[in-house]
Amino acid sequence: MSSHDDEERDEVEEYEISNLLSFFKKNNIGVNGIFTFEGRTIFLFIQYLSTGIDFFIYIPSKFFIKPDNSVKNYFHINMHQEEEEKDTISIFNNKSTPEMMTISKESLERFVPLFEESIYKLVYINKEGLSYINRYDSVDTFTFTNPFNKNGYYFMTDLENFYKESSNLEKNLLSQETLLFSKINNTFDSQLPYLYNILTEVSVDAKKYSGKNESDLYNNRIKKINTIISNNKKEGKSITECINVMSNLRSHNLKNIFYIEKITQFLKEIKEMREN
Repeated sequence: MSSHDDEERDEVEEYEISNLLSFFKKNNIGVNGIFTFEGRTIFLFIQYLSTGIDFFIYIPSKFFIKPDNSVKNYFHINMHQEEEEKDTISIFNNKSTPEMMTISKESLERFVPLFEESIYKLVYINKEGLSYINRYDSVDTFTFTNPFNKNGYYFMTDLENFYKESSNLEKNLLSQETLLFSKINNTFDSQLPYLYNILTEVSVDAKKYSGKNESDLYNNRIKKINTIISNNKKEGKSITECINVMSNLRSHNLKNIFYIEKITQFLKEIKEMREN
């Protein structure tokens, strides 16, 4: 079931999108994108032309706004929503687009607590799709059938709150932005110095790591232990200590491999974020 079908089943009201577009024009608001799903408008991406503030409006399901011929003068994006597949993000595949949307969704989920009591939510959008914090404070994702031309994070409210806040929305949005930035930056200031030291240690581990050298070292150690085990057996000596060393060596090698895999995946995700 689509996310917008989960909303309260109020009586559906039909509206002409042309009336809404006319309202924007009269109020010096530009429309940078109209996003539709299964024949109805779900999001509007607007810009206050006097201040340059970009903003998303979410259209609840009780407002049926069907796109008509007036949308041909705007950037119109068709969306689809598939059942979530639990694809594993792996360093062993080359899936860049699904991975990026997964990363952005996870990022938004970490921000949900900051928006639980707010009429404003958050959207991440790139050329392939968008993720957003919905009215139930969970995160949903749509993908696009045609590419969009912007990329980034934006604030959003629903159509009802847009009209309620209309005259004060720009002012309130700037206050919300200031409050959010303050909370986030205070958190960063309290955590980054400690985390930076960890990042430095991890970067040293990554820089000095050589898969070939690790394999050669591991194989040579295994070979030496096997030689000692063989000699001890011939001489009737105990091999218990050698077996324990062999077990610990294998355990350490696997632990190290998974540690390096996590570092590699972490750096790969950072690379994806920097490129988008």
